Amino acid sequence: LYEYGEKLSDRIRQATELNKVEIHRLQLELAALGDVGPEALEAARETLEAAERQSSEYGEQKEELSRRKRDLEQLYQWQT
Repeated sequence: LYEYGEKLSDRIRQATELNKVEIHRLQLELAALGDVGPEALEAARETLEAAERQSSEYGEQKEELSRRKRDLEQLYQWQT
């Protein structure tokens, strides 16, 4: 269970980093586009918001896994 938590935490951390890179890329792209049509801006905004939500969800999952890991480590210490 500990290894599973570590692997899942690593996957979440990697996905969060990828999301941050994607958000930054989108922000740069938006800045480079300058004045574009409202449809394109709205689509980019929705993509950015979706990436931010996903990043937030991964952060929450990471926190939950960290809590569970600490609980399991404490339980293990009590048993030994």
